[in-house]
Amino acid sequence: MLRTSPEISGGTSCAATLSFQSQRVGLDGVGDFATVAISSTGPAGAFTDLATFAGPGNDGAFVANSINVTAHISATTVIRFLGSAGLGGGDEIRFANV
Repeated sequence: MLRTSPEISGGTSCAATLSFQSQRVGLDGVGDFATVAISSTGPAGAFTDLATFAGPGNDGAFVANSINVTAHISATTVIRFLGSAGLGGGDEIRFANV
């Protein structure tokens, strides 16, 4: 699991977008997946799934992703990238340029 806390600054009226690249490699079953989730109440708070990257499947190259997260912005916002227990030794879900 990878967690990151974005730097939030500005006034009370702002828009926020989570942009990153993803790539699925060697996912051979429906139990192979990772989720990107967000919590506006910190790491101990409830998380809302933003996207799921699932198998079976492969991406030949990195894929651009852009998600509007404006509704989840707070001083304690946390973003989580979490792989499923079903990911095996040859299963990879890569994230870049978060």
